[in-house]
Amino acid sequence: AVRGGDFVFLSGMAAIDPATGAPAHGTVAAETRQILTNIGELLEAAGSSLAKVVKVNVLIYSMLEYENMNSVYREFFPTDPPARTVCGAKLIGGHKVEIDCIALAGAAGLEPPDRLHRGVIEPANPKLNVSRNANLPHSPGITAGDYIFLSGMGPVDSVTGSRNLGPIAEQIRQTLHNMAHMLESGGSGLDRIVKMTV
Repeated sequence: AVRGGDFVFLSGMAAIDPATGAPAHGTVAAETRQILTNIGELLEAAGSSLAKVVKVNVLIYSMLEYENMNSVYREFFPTDPPARTVCGAKLIGGHKVEIDCIALAGAAGLEPPDRLHRGVIEPANPKLNVSRNANLPHSPGITAGDYIFLSGMGPVDSVTGSRNLGPIAEQIRQTLHNMAHMLESGGSGLDRIVKMTV
């Protein structure tokens, strides 16, 4: 973990047995549980906790295992879960899951200052609330003071709520439109983005 100002940044972690340092290969559910347990312990040691996580990125070896990962993930983030992006990826070392995160941290283990209150952003247009509409274990967006962390977004039609599976240019345009809507719902805009992953 690295602390930067009021945030703690954890690098991508695979399932490792903390007692031996050996890989803890298993099912997607078992690896997810081990990783999130390890992340919780690292965050506590860095003056934070799972409850203060604002953004999570999950890499999973097969998107067919998405629900198996979600079933365990829900246990660790039961209320107001962080913003999250999940991608399928070929992982090294035979691992099935890798997770990284960003969390709020207070000075010397104290609560973060009031100016960094952690809150959930919901889109003004309920058709774009994919997190809630699909009962997914992540929030559409999380605020932490002047910072906004958004979950991964796709080309969801703002009128029907269904995915726009047209040409890639249309999908990109729709996704950026949805992102602008989410940022505006949180009092910001596309012109204030400092980092985006495509």
